[in-house]
Amino acid sequence: MSFEVNKETFGRRIKKLYRTWKAKQLDVWEGANTLAVLVGGTCEDLYLKSVSLHVWLFGYELPDTLMVFTDNALHVYTSHRKVQLFQPLEDTIQQAAGVSLELTVQAKGQADQQLSAMLDVIRAVDGAKVGLLPKEEHTGPVADMWAAKLGDSGLQMVDATAGFAHLFSIKEDSEILNAKKAAFLASKVMQNFVVKKIEDIID
Repeated sequence: MSFEVNKETFGRRIKKLYRTWKAKQLDVWEGANTLAVLVGGTCEDLYLKSVSLHVWLFGYELPDTLMVFTDNALHVYTSHRKVQLFQPLEDTIQQAAGVSLELTVQAKGQADQQLSAMLDVIRAVDGAKVGLLPKEEHTGPVADMWAAKLGDSGLQMVDATAGFAHLFSIKEDSEILNAKKAAFLASKVMQNFVVKKIEDIID
């Protein structure tokens, strides 16, 4: 692929995700002992927690990708091209968070069996309670099939939105610096362009 994930940033943030999830599991994560995060077809809503998670971890949105987090592994269901993006991260996630990276390549005509296998990963967890982002709406064949399978699964599901909001609220120094730069630039645009334009209209 023509781009790659920053291993240092990914390692630091996946460690933070697992640490925060385990520390607050019975609190903001609503007792979820597994997490399932889906991003469907390309989405223009950058404020979705699922898309934010992709950008935060990988630097990119990865459409039609399902991630299932368990206590000892991150299971990813995605296309062949995007699997190549994940493969270099196998050692990084093991060293940073102590979990393995299990990759499933989407195969033509096998989506039903492969997504059922992802559900089996969740069912294999003792007392499985899966944390989801239920208010998000995704489109595309992967999203539609996953939603149908979840609905028929009988699994106990909880809303993990507050958990991800808590995760993203703890800013790194680089994120704080970027926010300050963005605020400064926005202020300059307001002063030098927007305010003058409004004044001209009023006059």
